[in-house]
Amino acid sequence: MHRFGVNLRICRHVPCSRNGVTMCLLAFDFDGTIAKDGQVPANVVESLRRAAAQSYALFLVTGRLYRQASIDAIVPWLTGIVWENGAVIEHLPSCHIALPFGTIPDAMIHELTQLGIEVIRGKAIAATWAHHEPRLQPITAKYEDRITFEYNKGALMILPRGANKASGLQQLLAYAGLDGEPVIAFGDGENDQTLLEMAHLGIAVQDAVPSLRTRAGRVTRLPGPDGVVEVLHDLLASRDREQNSCTTQNRDRWIEMLHEL
Repeated sequence: MHRFGVNLRICRHVPCSRNGVTMCLLAFDFDGTIAKDGQVPANVVESLRRAAAQSYALFLVTGRLYRQASIDAIVPWLTGIVWENGAVIEHLPSCHIALPFGTIPDAMIHELTQLGIEVIRGKAIAATWAHHEPRLQPITAKYEDRITFEYNKGALMILPRGANKASGLQQLLAYAGLDGEPVIAFGDGENDQTLLEMAHLGIAVQDAVPSLRTRAGRVTRLPGPDGVVEVLHDLLASRDREQNSCTTQNRDRWIEMLHEL
């Protein structure tokens, strides 16, 4: 439902691995996790820069509509972005963009707008407010084999069936040749549940919704972006650089280390 701009010239050539080093993966939700009021604080930007410098591959996984987020400050450190709650994936080194689950039906959107329901359309999904759900149901029921729903803090997203944050990230990792690598994921909302479940370690920030906090592998001491910085500081500063670099040889130790932080 937000409308923030982003520089469209974000593609650049950055390899997905460096000199044979296997990249361990960090995946971040945007709003409420690394961003506050739609902006990424400077301390988060610096933490992401440090993580990228230690050969972590960084991914943004957001419910925001395609390129509707203020992320210029962190794009240099990202390998890829999952937009629209998993329905759109963007691999930055190759400028590859894909809609792996297709799009929601145009006919359904037309019917909803005819009812006077405010619907914001993305590349693959549509978003509205959850209080419209009773009015949506007679129409969306006709397309139930092609769509699914995701709720997040009062918003309702209508997605192509199969799309969620976890499945979208898995598609992007497969394209990047990084599927199977260990992942730490950070989130704060209902729609981050699948993302945290697919990760080797799922982390909820302190002010995340209760349902996410109770099921996360770790809850930060601090809220929002400060909670992310807290964990990245522990991860990057509590071990020497060789241990932090996720090489093929020390990958198992790296996973163990996550649960000791």
